[in-house]
Amino acid sequence: MNQFKSLRDNEKFVYTVRHTFPSVKSSNLVIIPRGRRTAVLRGQLIFENGYRLMIQERLSFDSDTVIIESYGYEIWHNSDKTA
Repeated sequence: MNQFKSLRDNEKFVYTVRHTFPSVKSSNLVIIPRGRRTAVLRGQLIFENGYRLMIQERLSFDSDTVIIESYGYEIWHNSDKTA
């Protein structure tokens, strides 16, 4: 089930992820519009446990759903936990 019915729903989730998930220490995720029906989500999430998740997604949307057309994710772990 796709929880995002619009680009606005997706933006609300992305820009409030730190408030929704306490384990997220920082986020620099951004949604960049690339036309009337496409956008790119990119950035990273840093978690309290030393993990860093780098995200890039190409999104398309119409009147009732947001679709991830392509994606790439990388996860890194810093055992020092200070980064």
